[in-house]
Amino acid sequence: MQESIAQAELAREQAHEIFNRVMRAWVVDLLSIRRQGLDRPGARGLREPGRQPLRLGRLAQR
Repeated sequence: MQESIAQAELAREQAHEIFNRVMRAWVVDLLSIRRQGLDRPGARGLREPGRQPLRLGRLAQR
């Protein structure tokens, strides 16, 4: 009985660690998308090498 409780606790801890790693990776990806200005539906077609969303291009020219 004690052994199964320990195994369940270990499994819970491992699942928690995996969840945290996945969430960190998701946040990094989301921030990258936002930095590129691709978090708006209208900007998705602008993801080509050397092109920036119009909003960021205007800010860079100022």
